[in-house]
Formats: sequence, C-alpha cells, structure tokens
Amino acid sequence: MKWQDKGLVIDPGFDFMRNFRANGFHMREMDAIVVSHDHTDHNADLRAIEDVFYEMSRRANQDETLSGERNWHYYLICDERTKRKDYLQFPARHRTIIEMNQKSFMVGVEELTINLRDKGLPFVIHNFKAEHGLPAYSLRIDCLSSSGKVEAKIGFTCDTQYFGGLERGLDGCDILVAHVSQPTLPELLNSDKPKEKHLGYRGVAKLVKNCKPDLTVIGEFWAGFADMRIDITKGLKRICGDRAILPSSVGLFITTKEKSPEIECSNCRKWRSAGSIYVGAATHEYGPLAYLCPFCRI
Repeated sequence: MKWQDKGLVIDPGFDFMRNFRANGFHMREMDAIVVSHDHTDHNADLRAIEDVFYEMSRRANQDETLSGERNWHYYLICDERTKRKDYLQFPARHRTIIEMNQKSFMVGVEELTINLRDKGLPFVIHNFKAEHGLPAYSLRIDCLSSSGKVEAKIGFTCDTQYFGGLERGLDGCDILVAHVSQPTLPELLNSDKPKEKHLGYRGVAKLVKNCKPDLTVIGEFWAGFADMRIDITKGLKRICGDRAILPSSVGLFITTKEKSPEIECSNCRKWRSAGSIYVGAATHEYGPLAYLCPFCRI
C-alpha cells in the first residue's frame, strides 16, 4: 500500500521481494510491515527484508555520502510468534517491533488500535482476532490525510473462517481484500456448511453481501485442484448482486484518488472504474491475470 508517499506492506510471503522489485518498487518505499500470523505464506520474505534493511542501514552509517539519504528503518507490526523468530531476537537500529496485543483475544475486546501517525506514517491499524486455529489477526487500515482525517478504509480478512465479528470489524471499508482459499465440495453443495479456518466461497459471499465494499479483491487462491481464480470470481459476482469483485494477481494496481476505486488497465495503463474492468485469463496456468478496460478488451 502506498499512501501520502509512505509504504505499508501486508504479509510478505513467498516471492514477495521478487514481485515487489519486478513491479518497479524499491526498498526505500517500505516504511512499515504488518504480519497477520506466523505461516510461511504470510512471512516467508520477512527475513530477506530484515537482511536488506540491516545491510543498507550499516552502509549508510559507514558512508558519509549516504548518511542523509534515508533513515533505513522500518516498523514491524506482528503477532507474538513472528516476533520470536531467531533473526528478530536482537535490538537493531533499523527496526522497531510493535506486537499486536494478545488482549484482542480476550472476551469483550473486539479490536485494538495501533496509531502510526505519531511515527510519521499516515496509517491507523485496527487489528482483531481471526478464527484460524492459531493466533492470527484480521485488519482494518485507516488511511489518513495530512490533517489526520480518515480518507480511505482498507480491510484485510487475512486467513480466517467466517464469524459474526468479522463483519463488525470490516464494515465500512472502501476496499476489502478477502482470502478465499480452495472452495470445498461440502460448502458448494450446502450453503449452511461453512469452511473451517478459511472463508471459502460461502464465507466470502456472505461477507461481501453484508459489508458492501466499493471493491472486493479476492486473494489467496489455494489452487490445489486447478486455476479457478476467474471462475470463483464470476460465481461470487453472480450471488453478490454483480458488485465490483476482482481476483488478485501480480500486476493489479488500484487507486482511491477518485470517489470510487479505479484499476490501471494492463494494456493502455489508464485508470478505469473497477466495475468496468474485464479480467483476462493468464497465458499459462497460475500466471498473471490481465485487467483490461472496455477500450482494450478484444
């Protein structure tokens, strides 16, 4: 996420660094990182990020010509298990760790807030308990103006099964990023049969219907059977009233500068309304999808 020229990374899992660089970003654009829980598909590249920040901080401190170029430092907001990683055990000048408090697991506490504005970052992170079988968090991120006004709300389900508190925590989000995982046959055949530990097809549908975000981005397709990203998205749009729903993929760029989210067309590179975007199939299974505006769709 880029907001007010500051960068916030959510769950840097497998191949994050490679995709990050391939899409034209630089480490200097990374100011804070949130890890929702300690699974490798959500934090596999955290060690690589830590190594780069350490090295760049060390070089900047040794080279006077780099001393004023950038303060090589990042904030890590994470769960207790991630905090205990061996490479995070020692204090370092290039990072500050903020633990997502376990109090959000207590009865009666719905969410806790981490305000990064006092650290020079335009984000307020609301974290609350997810239902994933181990300590895990769902997130609602407030993007602030220079005066501190909330200008956009971005929700991340991260990994969780559906539960009522999820709606309360993510209600009012402009953009919702929902992790679907692989739909199972029992939940497809029976709408009353929820998927465990992940939202699944029915859980995402129920969440979108009740929260009504301007745009829903479907992520974490397990794809153990086949590349079903487009098929799952089409089905969700059908049962959710044809709302703006897109499958995620490397190369999906979203802006909230206008009244409603817009998507960058993969071909002409112009910004178009999310509802007008056609999703083109990958040229090979599990490859990047294409996001085409009405003028570029063949």
